[in-house]
Amino acid sequence: WQTSAWRGKRHHCHPDAAERLVDTLATSMSLTEQDLFYGETIQSMIRWARDLPTALRSYTCRPMEPRSLLLSANSERTVIFPRQYIRCILASAFFCLFETPRNRKFSCINFDALYRSSEAPQEKAKLLALLNYFRRVSRERPSGVVSFRRLVMRSPPSIISNSSSFHREASPVICDVEVVEEGSIIDQIETTRVVFGCKYVGGGVLTGGSWQEESVYASNPEMIASCLITEVLGDHESLFVSGAERFSKLKGYAFQMTYESNFEDKILRETDGTPASTFAIIDAKDFRPTGRLSQFLVANMSRELCKAHIAFKGRPECALSTGNWGCGIHLGEPRLKCVLQVLAATLAGIKTVYYFSFGDPQLSEEMRALCK
Repeated sequence: WQTSAWRGKRHHCHPDAAERLVDTLATSMSLTEQDLFYGETIQSMIRWARDLPTALRSYTCRPMEPRSLLLSANSERTVIFPRQYIRCILASAFFCLFETPRNRKFSCINFDALYRSSEAPQEKAKLLALLNYFRRVSRERPSGVVSFRRLVMRSPPSIISNSSSFHREASPVICDVEVVEEGSIIDQIETTRVVFGCKYVGGGVLTGGSWQEESVYASNPEMIASCLITEVLGDHESLFVSGAERFSKLKGYAFQMTYESNFEDKILRETDGTPASTFAIIDAKDFRPTGRLSQFLVANMSRELCKAHIAFKGRPECALSTGNWGCGIHLGEPRLKCVLQVLAATLAGIKTVYYFSFGDPQLSEEMRALCK
């Protein structure tokens, strides 16, 4: 990716970053765990970081341009990384070896911002999840691949135009909807799990953030590689990730997020060891600047419908798990978002949607009535 589209300036770590990291390790790990990390895990990480140039050279020995490592705007394509390459990428990010992108079209995945904020409980939780990933993959070499697919809708449709692609593709039968009050989307391993993302994929997983997207990325660290290769998403684009394994269990959101434990992912695997996981990453429109009522404008409903539809087409044969997308700080209306996502799933050919209302019984009953 060191091309004119990405290349930036040399990254300079904040002088406090390493000191904060050491302090966090000292206060969060037992002496035995520290001995294991400094004596074994970090030695493997150094080796992986050194191996990254060789790994990428072997990857690009195929007849492809260096730029093809990137998921650039308005280009529907897939980048597939062997999982052992991803641990090289993440080890390099741990040591802050990547350049800083020259513009805001790409994210920087160096970990130093996370180190500096690791005194905050929610940031420490993400750091501990990432350290658990490194511990695991230093003992068990990951097999299989992770696929990152940028999906693009060429002609964003209007929800009221009879000539739109939605009307041409429409099914006469709305998909089955099961409203779930308890539980978590991330635990629905047999479905495509919707990630309520940011247009800069990964959101604040490394730079300060502790909502659903950050929790998913920290629990499934291989997804963080998408931050390096994915240009900022447009209104007509989404990201679809397949093959990422879950390594940790986090609990809670925002300032209540904590690292709970190591997690053994029981998901089915392909013959090469690739986990049969799928994630649809969609960023909601932020209605804070224009007010809550502006989401009922046709243009804004069309934008959300378009965004969800293109993401849900990533694997239409699989059931979908989703919930109150963009209904927190972005001021989304849960009932409207439910209807739009169910319509998008139906038109994408999905047969079953599990909609998580997160413990709100009144909202659950209203959504069941809406989806009859």
